[in-house]
Amino acid sequence: MYTVGFILRPPEMNNPFYPINDENPKHSLRRGGRLVAFPVALMPQIRQHRETENPFLWRCMMATSQVVAHREEKVDARSVLLSSPGRSPDIPESMDAYGWLVGSWELDVRVYWATDVSARGLKGEAHFGWALEGRAIQDVWIMPRVAERTSNQDKKMNMYGTTLRVWDPSIQAWRITWINPAGDHREEQIGRWSGKNVVQLGVRSDGTPTRWMFTEITSDSFHWTGEALNPDGHTWTLEGDFRVTRMR
Repeated sequence: MYTVGFILRPPEMNNPFYPINDENPKHSLRRGGRLVAFPVALMPQIRQHRETENPFLWRCMMATSQVVAHREEKVDARSVLLSSPGRSPDIPESMDAYGWLVGSWELDVRVYWATDVSARGLKGEAHFGWALEGRAIQDVWIMPRVAERTSNQDKKMNMYGTTLRVWDPSIQAWRITWINPAGDHREEQIGRWSGKNVVQLGVRSDGTPTRWMFTEITSDSFHWTGEALNPDGHTWTLEGDFRVTRMR
């Protein structure tokens, strides 16, 4: 079990990790102002050091709503341990095709499953963040928006899925898995920069090539399109078209 705390980094500490005690240096806490998960077994040590000379742990402000040391319940550590504050140094900055997406976005859905839905005024939302020690970007795409969802959504117009984009240094690109269980949809692709655009290419289980693209990229907007190659091998069908603006 884990409890959750907010770490305020002391300026006098320069090491990226600061041990709770010398006897067990692997029991360490990552510095920086962010949420971290503490094993419950370490709570006695944390309390002891807060009461003595440890200036670092003295600044650990435990989240009172989630302190399992005082409540007999489990906290979902996954939500804390999955996320990461930024890109891993293993990923060259020039190859970071997705870090700019971190944050929350509003989707203006124009085409979905090759159907023009622009007249319906469909809106969605997407949220992106670093994960897995900064070696991946994970997101969630939702349509309709959370506030507008009902229990009887049409599967063909229902999206509540996640993408995991993992950096693969062996191919100098991103391996991408998209899964939307709400709409029975799955894709596997490879993504990378192509000029000023981000292009993802894949092949479906039936052999159909796919091409998803982020274009017209600015700090607060982009254009997303999803296409599938037609049987003629030359022309593409536009299956998805979203105009996207940043919320935060």
